[in-house]
Amino acid sequence: MNYSILDDTRCIIGESPVCIGQCLLWVDAESDSIYRFNLKSKQTTQFHVDLPVTALAKLKPSGWLVGTKIGIYAMDEDFQFHQYIANPVEHFPTLRPNDGVASPAGDLWVGTMNSEELESPDGGLFILSRETLSLSKIDTGFSVANGIAFDKKRHLAYVSNMFKREVYQYQMDSSWTQVLNKKVIVKLPDEDGMPDGLKVDANGTLYICHWDAGLISTYRHTGQPFQRIQLPVKHATRCTFISNDKLAVTTASYEMGESDFQQLPLSGATFQVDLEDAVADTEFEFDSPLLSEKLNKINTT
Repeated sequence: MNYSILDDTRCIIGESPVCIGQCLLWVDAESDSIYRFNLKSKQTTQFHVDLPVTALAKLKPSGWLVGTKIGIYAMDEDFQFHQYIANPVEHFPTLRPNDGVASPAGDLWVGTMNSEELESPDGGLFILSRETLSLSKIDTGFSVANGIAFDKKRHLAYVSNMFKREVYQYQMDSSWTQVLNKKVIVKLPDEDGMPDGLKVDANGTLYICHWDAGLISTYRHTGQPFQRIQLPVKHATRCTFISNDKLAVTTASYEMGESDFQQLPLSGATFQVDLEDAVADTEFEFDSPLLSEKLNKINTT
């Protein structure tokens, strides 16, 4: 597999890449920065927001849902305005939101974690309803809930239980709100690091980014291993498609020392990986008329 650098900004934890049209956006989850890279002009714009951002999801018809360490916020296209929406763990001071991904149903799935004891199984998986803006819990027992991804055709959801080195496959009902079955689809050996961000293509192939291994591994929906893509980084964090045969991958330089950077100086950059036999799937959006109505009222007062 061939790879190249899309953007050489050294993120501490580059995360949550989302491709909309000709733009790729991602966050640095250990800063206040959101980046927008124009795939045509190759120019990057950095936005500083007054929030500890962790995740991005497109908001329909315009704007963004931004996951932060202190809750979920709605923001405009250029991240100048923000409005608090919800926090699934607001009454638990050691817990915080981590990942957030829009589902095929137009809801937002949110993973949480214990920010003081990462291996503690206090993390959970929640759905923010597009219809009511209320939160419901899907699953518990996560030592950092991460890497949410969806196979729309097969009604499958995938979530990483990071410090347990497991990836779960959920068979969902037609509404994408009820779990019909759950199983461990992948268990990583210690030498392969931990599962971080996930992505599914239109063929149902699962892409797993490996924290502490700089690796992307792929699996069939049956759990059968398919391919391995090694990048020259310490941590691969999440990936998304920028075309049928091209994958954008965020990486991290978190807690790397001088000797680490001598060996892996590109850690923290955002990469393009050229693929074969892949078919990009839809980038799902949070589709809530109720939220749109609330935001319109705020903007007109």
